[in-house]
Amino acid sequence: MASIDLRWRPGTARFEARGRSGTWITLAAPEEPEGTPLDDGPHGGEAGPGPAELLLVAGAGCAAWDVVEILRKQRQDVTAIECHVDGEQQADAPWTFRRVVLVFTVHGRGLDHGRVDRAVALAVEKYCSVLSTVAHAATIEHTTTVVEETAAV
Repeated sequence: MASIDLRWRPGTARFEARGRSGTWITLAAPEEPEGTPLDDGPHGGEAGPGPAELLLVAGAGCAAWDVVEILRKQRQDVTAIECHVDGEQQADAPWTFRRVVLVFTVHGRGLDHGRVDRAVALAVEKYCSVLSTVAHAATIEHTTTVVEETAAV
C-alpha cells in the first residue's frame, strides 16, 4: 500500500506532503493561479506545483523510471531522460483530465531507436500505475525523440 502524509500550513494557501522518503514537499492549494507568489504566512516563499500538476508529475516520473529500467535491462547506454507533459482538463468541476500527452526525450550513445520507442510504449501503456489509473478518465498519448550523444572522452 502506498501512503503519504499531508498537512496544511495555516495562514497560507499551501500544503506540505511527504511520502516514504520522509522529505517534505510544498504544494499550492488547487485554486491558486500558476506562478502566484504565496509569501503570505510564517513559512513564506513560493509553493510548488498544485495537486493536479502533481498528478502529471507522478505520471511522468513513474513512466520515465520504467523507461530507465527497461533500457538498462536492454543494455542501452542512456545518459538522460526528459519528459514534458501537457494535461487537458474539462472546463467544469471537478476539472477531470481528459487528455494527457507525454513527450519523452531520451539521450544516449548508440541507442536503438526501436528499443527506445518500445520501452516508452511499454512504460506508458503497461507498467506505469499512475498512468494506468488516469487512463480510466483520459486518453494518454506519447511521443519519443532520441538524441544521439558523442562518446564520453
